[in-house]
Amino acid sequence: MIIFQNLIPTYRVNFFEYLRSKPEDKITIFSGQDSFDQTVVADKNFIVNHELKNSYLFKRKLLIYRGIWYTLFKVEVLIFELNPRNITAWIFLIIRKFFNLKTVLWGHAWSRSGKNSKSEFLRHFMRTLATSIITYTESQAEELKGKMTKKDIKSSSNAIYFKHQMSTDISTDKKNIIYVGRLVVEKKIRFLYLTFKEILPELPDDVNLVIIGSGPEKEFLERDILKEKLHNRVALIEPLFTYDDLKKYYDNSLVSVSPGYVGLNIIQSFSFGVPMVFSRSESHSPEIEAAIENLNSISFETDSIKDFKECLLNIYLNKNYWINRREEILVECKNKYSIERMAQPFLDYLN
Repeated sequence: MIIFQNLIPTYRVNFFEYLRSKPEDKITIFSGQDSFDQTVVADKNFIVNHELKNSYLFKRKLLIYRGIWYTLFKVEVLIFELNPRNITAWIFLIIRKFFNLKTVLWGHAWSRSGKNSKSEFLRHFMRTLATSIITYTESQAEELKGKMTKKDIKSSSNAIYFKHQMSTDISTDKKNIIYVGRLVVEKKIRFLYLTFKEILPELPDDVNLVIIGSGPEKEFLERDILKEKLHNRVALIEPLFTYDDLKKYYDNSLVSVSPGYVGLNIIQSFSFGVPMVFSRSESHSPEIEAAIENLNSISFETDSIKDFKECLLNIYLNKNYWINRREEILVECKNKYSIERMAQPFLDYLN
């Protein structure tokens, strides 16, 4: 089996290492070093079996993999990302379908714009060419089965950590608000920062905002933190990726936040048993299915500083409730969003 990826970011390393460790020499990883979104970077330490040469066309609107034609008939199963912008995937799908060879698509069932997006007819045609489809979430798999009743569709819920890694701390000294992710406009990091400045007089003096990540918005944050003399209340930390490195920050936080769209950050937060406050009406990634209002998360009215403030204050007013919820949040995450569970649909193709 060969799996093709535009790049492998650090949060995917554990998953691919686990896949390669199970049936030795039966899974080969082909990956490039960049993607459509240039703010997503490849892990520099992960050694792929074969490095892809990604060639982008029309201002990074389309992609071609170079130097992989010899794999067209090489193995029984090829797995591509489910992305209509990948020209190579289209060519391989069409040729391998003609020869009745197994080609699997892995990714979002729908685009970020949803089932009724303008590109859905293309995505649907691409899905019809695939032998099987692996979606990022169970809910998307069920939705897709309703549309493609005869297609083999599995789910591989996005995960970051192994079951044995996940743990939480239920001591009562939780205090901070934590954000982990890219510092880009779409994630609305300025909105988070400005809300925190407004809410400061209403929070206990030992509550800090911890921001872990990098990106173009970091310059604004650094400048304003210096100007407002908030270096004792807002911590800017370079990206951290290992569970142990992040654990001390999550363990000391009462809540995590997602002021923009929710992605894997919600799964990461729940992997530490930490509840999340997130923006309600965004074009969320499918991982939003993990959110259960008032049990592991609270949503606020999108772009409303007033509602965001109220939700955060509510978390602190009900601090004991949310600390007591941490164990259950963690257990639910272990059961649904572990690397072991994520890998199983891929390993099934080898049996």
